[in-house]
This record gives sequence, structure tokens and C-alpha cells, in this order.
Amino acid sequence: NVAPSEAATGIRAVIYRHQESDNNYVEIAQTETVFEQTNVTFQHRCPLTYRFDRLERLKVAVFCVKDDSGIFSHRIGEVYTDVATIIAKGTSISLPLSPSAAIDLYITVPGFYSHYVKLKFCGNHLQIHENLPLAAYMVFVLKTENRTILLHKSEVVKAKNPKWKEFSVPLYVIQFFQQGALQIFCYNQNVNAADTLIGFCNTSMAQLERGVGALNSYMVNGLLMNFEGKRMHDKMSIDLELMELVQGESFFNAIKEGTLNPTIFLVMIGVSRLIAKRSLVVLFSTQLHLTTAIDLSASNGNPNEPGSLHFIHPHTQSPYFNVMLRLTPLFLSYMANSRIGMQVVEGSALGFGARTQPRFELSQCFALVSTSISSLHA
Repeated sequence: NVAPSEAATGIRAVIYRHQESDNNYVEIAQTETVFEQTNVTFQHRCPLTYRFDRLERLKVAVFCVKDDSGIFSHRIGEVYTDVATIIAKGTSISLPLSPSAAIDLYITVPGFYSHYVKLKFCGNHLQIHENLPLAAYMVFVLKTENRTILLHKSEVVKAKNPKWKEFSVPLYVIQFFQQGALQIFCYNQNVNAADTLIGFCNTSMAQLERGVGALNSYMVNGLLMNFEGKRMHDKMSIDLELMELVQGESFFNAIKEGTLNPTIFLVMIGVSRLIAKRSLVVLFSTQLHLTTAIDLSASNGNPNEPGSLHFIHPHTQSPYFNVMLRLTPLFLSYMANSRIGMQVVEGSALGFGARTQPRFELSQCFALVSTSISSLHA
């Protein structure tokens, strides 16, 4: 809302994004000019990229426009915020623009973040060449040029023709990596030995959209050969049994509506010399729980090498400390939301990478409480 004298000539807002490389704000969008409205509602939408682990700082400045020329006559005011704060506040926030004016910022989340693809697969005539019991499970991955993203890992079924349970995958993940390839790997779970690859096959979202049938029956490219080098068990295949596009939960809906379906995000940060780590657990409709975990191991690299987690230097920051500087403001933004309470449990320190009593076996998670642990061997 602005004064009538300012609204008469026209009002326009400019959105800036903070650029960490040179510590400056760069203009990314301007709204349309609105005339003769004291309670201005801009229709222009500025697209933003959101990541849970990044603090996207924004500056919004509102200017008074000089007549129809489009030239700014003066600035009414400006506000600073970040995307994480707006998301944590339920996708809207009101900030004072000047002593007599305020501005409301809204984030509209595209609906496709709630779109899921529900899939179900079965295996046929699965075999392994080792003399091991058959216990098959499937892994559904999205392979890009630089990495492989695990989308789903099924339960183990001890049968030659397993029918694995249905599962859902967020559709936006697949659409974001349009050049990526969907792959299905079938493994045999072995006791006291590495799991054996039974075979794999390739598919795509366009292929899966064709539904159940011969077009989505995939011959497994296995490693089974006879003495002549010919493949055995050519009947091995993985078939699609179900494909549906459904609605599901999203991070944004859970924050805004306070749903009770718990989803956990775990972020590890730390400080340099003690190598302390904190776990940030976000439970929708619950709280943020901060717990300190001390790294007692001595195997994270040479303290003289800058890339080592244990790097120590009087004038250069360690990787742990750099992560803390980057993520701590982000945590504070989420903690400002009343829907995500903040709770620090006193004495809830954990440790890992040390041998503990009574058998002095290496433990990767134990409570650092003096009454429960009398001695440690790091």
C-alpha cells in the first residue's frame, strides 16, 4: 500500500537476487506499472529457483514512476528477505516498505511438484549362476551425465517370478533431468557376501507412459553365459504391471498446510577443530531438532591438505566451517516459522568413529553421556 500522491503517477517493483560471487544484488525482474491504486496488486510473476539447502536472498524495491515515460522518479522503499523465509512462513510474508507503506510477498508453487508416477514391476524366470538362494530386489534409478539418482529400491522377494510392491516417484525429478535415462537393475541379495547383479534394462518416461503390455516388457541384460559364451535364460524379463499418474505430497504443501505425513531431511554440518557435526531433522508439523555429533575418527584425511575434512590452518577455513557459514543462515530462516518449532535437547550429544565399552568395538553412533560411557578409544 502506498500514498495516493505516489499511486497517481504509477508504481513499479523491481526484484533483485543476491549474487554471492561479487556480493551484489542483480536485477532479475520488474513488474508492470500500476496507476492510481493505493493498494497495489502486481500481476507479473517472477520465476525463482528453490533448493532446500540454499539461501536465495532477495531484494524488492518499489519505485514511483514519472508519468508515462517509465522513468523512476524516486524510490518509495525496499525490503530484504530470502526464499527460505517465505517458504517457511507458509509461502507469504508481509514486510514494512516505509513508515507509511508495506509490501506483501507471495510465492506460488507450481502444481506439478505434487504430481507422481505410480509404478509396479514384476520379474520373470530370474536366475543366478552362483549356488545361492534366490532373493531378488529391483533398483529404479535415473542416470544423468554426471551422476546416478536412486529413485526406488524394492523389497526382497524370494521367488523366480517376483512381484514387487508398487511405488511412487515425483514426476518433476524425472522431468528436470530430461536427458537422463531410466534404468532398472535387478540384484540378488546374498548373506555374508556382496549382492549379485542378475541383470538390468533401460527405459524412459515416454516408454512407461504407453502402459502395461508388450512395449513395457524388458529383456534383462544379464551376465549368465554358458561355456560357449552364449547367453543363458533368455526368458528373463522385467515387466511393467502398473503405471498411473497420481497426486501426492510435496514439501511446499506440507509446510503450508501442516500435514502430518512425516518426511525427514538430514543435513550434516560441522566445526573445524572438534569436528563437531549437527543434524537438522525437519519433521513436517513437528519441530527442528538440533543435536551435536562429535567426529572422533582420525581417518578423514591429512589436516595439512585443504580438501581434507580435518584441515587445520590459522588463516584458511576448513570444509566443515565453510558448510556452517553457508547453511546456518538457512537454518535460521526455517526456524523463524511458527509451524516449524525449534527445539534443542540439552545433553543430546552423539559421537561416532570411536571404540566404546564393553567390547571396545568401533561404533558409528553412540551417546556422549558420562554416565553411560566411561571411556573412549578414538
